[in-house]
Amino acid sequence: MDDEALVDPDEERTRRRLGPDRVDYDCAPWSGESRSLLASILESEGVDHVWQGTTVTVHAGDSDFVDGLIDEVQAVATPALAADSPRIAYEVRAWPVAFQTQLAEALTDARLPFEWDEAGDLVVYEEHEDEVEAILEALGDPDEGEGVISADDGLVVHQVLDRVHAATTRLVRNPQDARAVLALDAAGAEVEMLAPPFGFTALEWRSFVNLVSDVREALHADGDGALTDGELAEIVEDLRNAVSGYI
Repeated sequence: MDDEALVDPDEERTRRRLGPDRVDYDCAPWSGESRSLLASILESEGVDHVWQGTTVTVHAGDSDFVDGLIDEVQAVATPALAADSPRIAYEVRAWPVAFQTQLAEALTDARLPFEWDEAGDLVVYEEHEDEVEAILEALGDPDEGEGVISADDGLVVHQVLDRVHAATTRLVRNPQDARAVLALDAAGAEVEMLAPPFGFTALEWRSFVNLVSDVREALHADGDGALTDGELAEIVEDLRNAVSGYI
């Protein structure tokens, strides 16, 4: 089989659209989760790009915009584990985000390096297997956790997302609507206890849950950290637009 037969035709068409004036970004130091997040943002923003391993290429005319996106990702990026060290993966992609967050916090408290791979599973160094197993055992079975909602129940999932949409629709009009804030808090708490529903990848769902959490925090912020009503309306509208694509 020759090399030409191995070329992805979609990638080749993208390369031709990009033309010779291109910029490469080396994302090798990033974790798989961070690279997946960047890929998802580039797709949602409609930025022409192509990946070659851990390097992403864009048109030079988009580089300033992509620089800003990369700054956003790097602000929350986690470093990749050393590639030359033995690693082990734990399949936690189907866990509710609330349990994944507890796991991440426990690993951080124990100073155990970790990353999330492109599938949304946990990856740690093999030498830390015993410590990680102990943490997992202490967390218990996510399927039996208090308040966990089955993602297999499509009707329940739709109802939860619909409540998020209804609350954000009211909050876009009036970010000080106390009843709408409480409604979003209640729906957001249920969102955190949902495993990734059908149609979501683990990373897409985690990104959505984090957006819900960020909006809830912003609505409750006070003092120097408080946003203006106009700023609140903007981030609430981002959430409403996001959830609109799922209901």
